Amino acid sequence: SHNNSVTLNIGQSNVSLDPSIITDNNRASTNADTIDLKSQPSQSEISVQTVISKRKDNDNIIRPTMINRHRSPSMASKSESKSSLLPTTKPTFAQEIRQIFSKCIRHLRTLIDQWMIVFWRFLEVHIMKAVFLCTVLISIRDISVMNVVFVFLTIILMIFNRFEKIICFMFAIWAGLLVLLKMLFQLNIAQRIDWNTNCSSDMFGQVDNRAYIGFLKTDDIFSYIWEYIALIIILVFRTVILLRQYLYRNHDYNNDRPLLEGVIFPDVDRPMADKDFANFFKFLLNFGFYKFGVEICLILMTITIGNHGDIFSVLYCLFLIAFVLFNRSECHRFWSYLVGFMAIILPYQYLVCLGIAPGLCWLYPWHNLPQADLDWYFLPDFKHQLPKQKLYLDFLLFYFLCRQLLYFR
Repeated sequence: SHNNSVTLNIGQSNVSLDPSIITDNNRASTNADTIDLKSQPSQSEISVQTVISKRKDNDNIIRPTMINRHRSPSMASKSESKSSLLPTTKPTFAQEIRQIFSKCIRHLRTLIDQWMIVFWRFLEVHIMKAVFLCTVLISIRDISVMNVVFVFLTIILMIFNRFEKIICFMFAIWAGLLVLLKMLFQLNIAQRIDWNTNCSSDMFGQVDNRAYIGFLKTDDIFSYIWEYIALIIILVFRTVILLRQYLYRNHDYNNDRPLLEGVIFPDVDRPMADKDFANFFKFLLNFGFYKFGVEICLILMTITIGNHGDIFSVLYCLFLIAFVLFNRSECHRFWSYLVGFMAIILPYQYLVCLGIAPGLCWLYPWHNLPQADLDWYFLPDFKHQLPKQKLYLDFLLFYFLCRQLLYFR
């Protein structure tokens, strides 16, 4: 009664009692003489016991709920396992065959999708090689004034590939124009024009200028223009491939990282090439020319020297000796000079094979030289045509040199 409040520590909880309750209990105990204080508990003890009992009841209520919460997933899993143990019907033989067939179809579709990605990437990388091949075949098979445009555009595109779009467009325009002109030339109105020239020299006689320009009268028009049609088809196919690849890479669900130029298998690197032969072959398709481009160019230059057998083979031989002695850094430094030399030699050889127009009735200053000397110096003559087949390897060598120059850059 002297304190304002009484605090009891029971277990881990503090119980506060009102002082008025304690004073009332003391008064009641003094007035009741017949009650044995030792045998009966006081009111404060009763209140403390009620508090403890309530707390135990609360603990008893909380603990089972917590236990139930922790045990509910296991009980749920047990119930699920019991439900999974219910008897199921065994599939029939036809159903098993259908499931196996569906799995094979899904696996086959996955393989087809993967290889279609590789196929489209292969076309994207190598479609320009088909364009170059077609333009070179057109130019060399029919050496004429009209095809000189293909030669110069091809050389420019091989060196500066950033002009690919505009030069391919010029290829398509010029090829379509030539197809139209060659078809119009087959009409009778074109034959009324006199294309012949009579020269006073016995060496010329009557000269037909149509072949020099690039127009001939023929009965089989398709065999006359099929090369230009093939070039137009390849250019259209190139546009379709690039558009398809652009849409594929910019789709919402296909955000691939940008690919390196010329790489077909982007997931194959140098460590993977040592695992098996398949990865080694893929690595060579990706970086084969990047690793061995200089050696391939020098081997091809050796073949070109043996094919020419003239003054140009001597010039090629000088470059070959120099680059064999150079290390890779020196090859990198002087490779552009070799490309520049070839860029000048190729159109010169083509123009030499074309020669001057026979209709001008001009004689070459070297027309009295022996034929062996003319072949050695690669000089044109109206009596004997120069071997134009030599230009195929020159264009091939020039293309490889330009690709190696790109990798050096």
